[in-house]
Amino acid sequence: MNKNKQTCILILGMHRSGTSALTGLLYDNELFIGNNLLAPQEDNQKGFFENINILKLNNKILAKLNSSWDNVTFDISEINQEQEIYFVNEIKKTILNEFKNIDTFGIKDPRISILLPFWLKAFSDLNISVKTIFIYRNPYEVALSLEKRNQFSFEKSLNLWLLYTRSIINYIGKIQVELITYRELMNNTEISIKNLIEKLSILTSLQDNDIRINLIEQNLYHAKFDDDVNNKYIKGVIKAIKSEDWFNNLKEALEMYEEDRKFFYFNELKKQIKNNIDFQKQILNLKTKIKDKK
Repeated sequence: MNKNKQTCILILGMHRSGTSALTGLLYDNELFIGNNLLAPQEDNQKGFFENINILKLNNKILAKLNSSWDNVTFDISEINQEQEIYFVNEIKKTILNEFKNIDTFGIKDPRISILLPFWLKAFSDLNISVKTIFIYRNPYEVALSLEKRNQFSFEKSLNLWLLYTRSIINYIGKIQVELITYRELMNNTEISIKNLIEKLSILTSLQDNDIRINLIEQNLYHAKFDDDVNNKYIKGVIKAIKSEDWFNNLKEALEMYEEDRKFFYFNELKKQIKNNIDFQKQILNLKTKIKDKK
């Protein structure tokens, strides 16, 4: 148990929503996020600003649950208490190893958005105060980006976005949460970061003219989509995000969207079953051909 009260700045959001850009900016302005960070790659040339040990842990948890970050049918509510206790203890060990004696630190990994109950329980057990930043990006832009990087269908990407976003809104509870949109971050970087620093009361030693924003380059904002969309569910989400009471309005909009997602669940499961049957048929045919050659 930590004797001194620590604070974690928890950055949440769907993959391809700007979590790396936001965390990178806070890191450049002296927010500690760990010493062992994931190296830049082709799909994130400026860097991911993810702690490798936290990334490995989240992947390990998902693997033990026979899942992955892109499983649209993932449901954390189905996990039993014994599993939860084990995962929470593993998270606590990692937090203590990575951030011992650090007063204020940041954590970013989009996977935490769907593993949020485990992480929040670990923070509570360790008496760590949590301040959350939720970064939102137009779901269509997320889908375009995932289509390019992962070759995901538009439908799958939109439903992944819903899974992550609904988990955040459902589990964040009474923790302080600040909203920032990807578009704001890219178009008004300095003002956006100043606002976050002020609202969260972090990095207080920085003066206005000290804030570094060199990480952001407009030419890296590739997948753009206008907010005027035809999908009634996405339209409701966009309207909610722009409202003053964005949290409650977004929660309501996501609940309406969830009804539509259930139909996608069914189709996705059918597809997985069909793919497995097709694979088994291919194996059987191959065995038959080998046997005939003998």
